Amino acid sequence: MKHAYFICLFLCLTTLAARSAQAQTGPYGVVSPTTLNFQVPVGQTSPPQLISLKNTGDSELTVSDISISGDFAITVNHCAKGVKPATHCNEEIGEHSRFMR
Repeated sequence: MKHAYFICLFLCLTTLAARSAQAQTGPYGVVSPTTLNFQVPVGQTSPPQLISLKNTGDSELTVSDISISGDFAITVNHCAKGVKPATHCNEEIGEHSRFMR
């Protein structure tokens, strides 16, 4: 019985992996990483960090607006022209006070 369960589990996981690996219909954006860590000692400023916007869909992803809140700012925006399928663009995020001086 253990062998039958193992085979079923393997087939089920393989089927799920195959379904999730299929291309998305239309544009489909994935942002990574989903969190940034700007922790530094008091009195110092963190360097900017990158986030990536990847289009895993099958048509161009149009970016109409990118915003950020809090004490942070988008310092470099490479996503304004959109993202073609199977490509990505990067956004550079920095601490707001560093770029407002």
